[in-house]
Amino acid sequence: MKNRFKNFVLAMAVLSFSTSAFAAELKVATVDMRKVFESYHKTAEATMAITNLANELKKGVAEMVSEENQAQEAGKAAYDRAHDMSISAEEREKSKKVSEDKAQEIQSLKSSIERYESKGREDLETKRSERIGAIVKEIREVLNAMAARGGYDLVLDKSGETSPGVPVVIYSSATNDLSEAMIKELNAGALPIPPAENKKTSASDTKPAPK
Repeated sequence: MKNRFKNFVLAMAVLSFSTSAFAAELKVATVDMRKVFESYHKTAEATMAITNLANELKKGVAEMVSEENQAQEAGKAAYDRAHDMSISAEEREKSKKVSEDKAQEIQSLKSSIERYESKGREDLETKRSERIGAIVKEIREVLNAMAARGGYDLVLDKSGETSPGVPVVIYSSATNDLSEAMIKELNAGALPIPPAENKKTSASDTKPAPK
């Protein structure tokens, strides 16, 4: 029994020593990935590009809605004329036909607007995901290269949080934080970001022909 206890104590001592030695040899760095992502000039450029596309979508929808409103006004005028007893039966019949045609045109325009807006939003989300994915990939490549140059065995993202909102990295020294160095390297040689587009876009540039 005593020998068994001595063996257990010896095993725990060896394990404790090995773990301490491993921890001492492990070189760890931290990085604030949220800060790096938001500070990267390509993130701002991507945001600007997506904003411009969203504005173009809004313009296209607004122009199509304006066209629908005009059709509704014309249809109402034709409907009122079709029920105007002060004009001839022939004129009322013509106006009735115009009113019916406008009703079909309005329904077609509504469907076109819905398809155009839905497709536009899907395209925006796809482009946004592609841009973010490409940016994150570039950031990780820079991080991997920087970690390799620094001889780090492990890099922890201190911007991450657990489900209750508790930071994954409770404490870290700024000594081995790579955030600022990464931001500097990523933004080296960056050009000024152009302002958002404010040009007016014609309906032919932004919307498909109604089907």
